[in-house]
Amino acid sequence: MALKKVDFTYEELVEEIESFANMLNNDIYESFGDDFCLAIKDDSLISLNGEPVETYRKFTPEDIKNSMPATDAYYAYHYTKDGQVLLDPGCGARESDNGWFLDGMEQFYDLFEDSMKRLDSKYGLIHDLSKARQNLDFGEDLTIKEIALLASVDERTIRNSSSSKDENSLTIEKSGASTIIKNSEAIRWLSRRPDFKQTQYIENKIINSPRYFTDELGFGNFVAFKRNELELTHESVAEAVNVDLEIIVDLEKGIDRININQVKKLADILEEDTTVFFKDYMRIFHLEELANLLGASTDKFQLAFFKSKLNMGSELEVFNWQQKRTATEQNLSD
Repeated sequence: MALKKVDFTYEELVEEIESFANMLNNDIYESFGDDFCLAIKDDSLISLNGEPVETYRKFTPEDIKNSMPATDAYYAYHYTKDGQVLLDPGCGARESDNGWFLDGMEQFYDLFEDSMKRLDSKYGLIHDLSKARQNLDFGEDLTIKEIALLASVDERTIRNSSSSKDENSLTIEKSGASTIIKNSEAIRWLSRRPDFKQTQYIENKIINSPRYFTDELGFGNFVAFKRNELELTHESVAEAVNVDLEIIVDLEKGIDRININQVKKLADILEEDTTVFFKDYMRIFHLEELANLLGASTDKFQLAFFKSKLNMGSELEVFNWQQKRTATEQNLSD
């Protein structure tokens, strides 16, 4: 029976993304690019002529959880299930930015569209539901399929409603060769359904951790937070990184005067994961260089989109970190 509503967990959605990604085997690099595949690259295999073999191990749930397809799916999941769009002032997000995650979902969906339709995919449902809801929110007219998705019913139910004499019947119109539901009519009809949730644009109040930042001062505040948390002085950090004291003081003010090797030393003394810390440093201070490194476009529009996705990815990592911390504290108190 075809899926009609989001009655599965995000963890189940991640498991499905993992299974689809593993269908590609060694074609994964070509499909997703270097950044997505570094975690699963196997450099241990050597060919007969002594050259490394370009091969990749299978994805794990941990790989997928930290990937862009899972980040996009996370926001789409809550958009479709709870009708919530998270607005982050730090990213300059506006209601008109709603649905940014669909651009990323399209790439993954296009790779597996036939399989998703054949297997009654959770990801496919989230993808189609997100597009339908975005059309509704952006004032577009809807198709019968789209309003059926939003109402969690089949298309026959929609057609039956349009022919009903009930006061809550749905008005369907012809537009050329297509059958449509006007946006205002779709909103009127859906709003009367008890299981439909209107889209809410909510300010991000979940992420209040200094671990999440979107600008230079935010990164500096995080460095200061970690230094104080570990009871380190400016002098001890400067000595460990092998820089002048003023450079660390400036960094905490959002002024970058360190090099790559010093960033790695700073990660060590702050007891941070070097890869994550370095990527955060690059996205804040050297975004274009990071885009080049990861093979992303440096076109002005694409670069802004790239930055937004990186910031959202950071937000997701912090959210997961907070969830783990809360669970640990709860276990200790039991």
